[in-house]
Amino acid sequence: MRFFRTLRLKSFFHLQETIPQSDIGELAESASFELSKCRPTKHLALRELKEDLTLSIRRVDKGGAIVVMDTAAYVQEAYRQLNNTAHYCKLDADPCCTIQQEIKDLTETSLNGNLISKKDLDFLNVEFPRLPHLYLLPKIHKDLHNPPGRPIVS
Repeated sequence: MRFFRTLRLKSFFHLQETIPQSDIGELAESASFELSKCRPTKHLALRELKEDLTLSIRRVDKGGAIVVMDTAAYVQEAYRQLNNTAHYCKLDADPCCTIQQEIKDLTETSLNGNLISKKDLDFLNVEFPRLPHLYLLPKIHKDLHNPPGRPIVS
């Protein structure tokens, strides 16, 4: 059995009508928010969208699209996931100092045992560690109106 993939023109998949510049759909489809490359009307509309604190502009989980969603719904989804005690627990204190000291002790022991080099030790011991940042990628392929979020920790 053989499978073939046929390439089709872009016009086959998209409507031939032109979308008005003020349409939010066009703005949401824009993969780049570089305001310097936009037309003045689009530039102004994007700036207004970005400054509106009731809206969140996010990339989606799959497909690389951009979605404009209600900030309250985004925050509610984040709280829904963080309140799931099967996956998350609230910490009493910041564990960074403790973890940093454990890593330092382990890497120094490894250096003394000739398991790692001085260069590896310097790479693994971070003087000022960054705190992780949690954000969600909306899964619009699951639910378009109230999408669940895929948690990302960076």
